[in-house]
Amino acid sequence: MATSFERTMRSLEVVQLQSRWLALPMLMLAAWTVWLLASQVHVYAASGAARFEVIQKVTRVAAPKGGRIVSLALELGRPVREGDVIAALDDTSERRRRAELESELRGVESRSAAVREQIAVEDACGNPNVLGRIVERFAWAEEHTWRRGFIMASLQNARLSGHPYFEPGIIERRYCMADATMTNGSPHTVYYAIEFGQGFASIGNYVNFCVLGLDPWHIYDEACRTVR
Repeated sequence: MATSFERTMRSLEVVQLQSRWLALPMLMLAAWTVWLLASQVHVYAASGAARFEVIQKVTRVAAPKGGRIVSLALELGRPVREGDVIAALDDTSERRRRAELESELRGVESRSAAVREQIAVEDACGNPNVLGRIVERFAWAEEHTWRRGFIMASLQNARLSGHPYFEPGIIERRYCMADATMTNGSPHTVYYAIEFGQGFASIGNYVNFCVLGLDPWHIYDEACRTVR
């Protein structure tokens, strides 16, 4: 029995020793397999003629609006920087629309100029100095000539009279009208013509006026015709 037990123990020791020697090659084989599959190997080669190329990801090129391409500025291998034009779209309709808008704008500007001129003319008709001069001169004529017992109490609603005649010349005139109320309560229409630059010594403006129905001598023709 003692001899059999000793043999058994020696057999177990031999098996354990063999297992240890087999484990080492297996570990080395596993490590080599992992290195072969996962590691990166740098390969170096010498060359007398070579060039570097940088690999970039593909960049998508798109226009903010769709349209028909009429020209391309693409060349293989040509570098493209931000802001470079690489394709041109047909802009015929946009150019036509722009021309229409510019034409409309010129029309608006022309109408605006006419309105501004009209406003300037009406401002001249309603100028307080002009209206005040008419009131003062009517009061002077009433005191020194007519003596009818009334003067202008107010002169309002100044506007263009719609003078229909074309008068070429170097003197610029504006034909206006306003509504006057006398101190006796009677209403009258006042027609007046402003002659620009015809004041005393050609300084300021001169005003001719006629009160409809109160011009018995017809100084300004029948019904104030020459100043209306």
